[in-house]
Amino acid sequence: MRVNWKSKIPNLIQDQKKDHIYQGFQDAHKGITAVQNAVESIKINSSDPFGKVDGVNNTFRLENEPAFMVVNGVVKINGLDFNFKNGYIKFTIAPPPNAIIKGFHV
Repeated sequence: MRVNWKSKIPNLIQDQKKDHIYQGFQDAHKGITAVQNAVESIKINSSDPFGKVDGVNNTFRLENEPAFMVVNGVVKINGLDFNFKNGYIKFTIAPPPNAIIKGFHV
């Protein structure tokens, strides 16, 4: 007489692949939640630079280094559209006369 019986004990004591996948999703979820909380806790502040806005002047005084600037609704990028050094912003192209300029920093 022949018996085809396979023990289930090895399956009970060995890690299951699906358990690793589930744990991977749990870890990813915890990481994403941590990033979300960090981003939500950042407060963005704005300030107005000091200087004559006449279409010629491209240097303005600003207390905090901006992450970016907005000139008449157009976002300006540090290192590309302007540079910040020692409390002064220097635009590569001077803002137009009577432009509205805002600096945004964290």
